[in-house]
Amino acid sequence: MIVSKYIYYLTHHIKYWHIRSKTRKQLLQLTTHELKDVGISKKTALTEGNKPFWKT
Repeated sequence: MIVSKYIYYLTHHIKYWHIRSKTRKQLLQLTTHELKDVGISKKTALTEGNKPFWKT
């Protein structure tokens, strides 16, 4: 039972890290106009987009 919980935990985190990495890459591709539409500055987008996937 403990092993299955560990595998679930690990699988969940790997999926979450993948989504986070993908989202950050997409954030870096947004234009200044698109960033303005969602209320994010270019500086904030660069800061967030360049973070490693494991950092929140």
